[in-house]
Amino acid sequence: SDVICDVCIMADGNSAAAIVSHEYTASLKELMFNSKPQINALTIVADENRKHAAEIIRTVETRLSQVSGQRKMPLLYLLDSIVKNLGGEYIDLVTQNLVSTFCSAFEQVCVSDVSASCLLVYNSSFPYLFCFPG
Repeated sequence: SDVICDVCIMADGNSAAAIVSHEYTASLKELMFNSKPQINALTIVADENRKHAAEIIRTVETRLSQVSGQRKMPLLYLLDSIVKNLGGEYIDLVTQNLVSTFCSAFEQVCVSDVSASCLLVYNSSFPYLFCFPG
């Protein structure tokens, strides 16, 4: 049935974007902790699929809204890696929702050492913006 769905998607004009989003979502589900090799691999996939940058960032933001607690940190590190290593259109896309995405993650992660890590990622990636969660 997955093959049939993929064939149907491929007949559609947004087929490549849908496939990239589906595969990236599957990879994000495997990112359970701060794994540099996984984050590097996901950053490389983002680099190889720059024409689908919007779908990739939307996929990461969606996943961030779905997971809880410390599962958010690896996703924030991934956004950090994408922005720092790839730049360009990824900076524009991440900054569109950066404050709401980051503040939401920060508010949900109450453990002080994780919150400090959140601030470190935020401040090292986006020093020109400030976030004061409500």
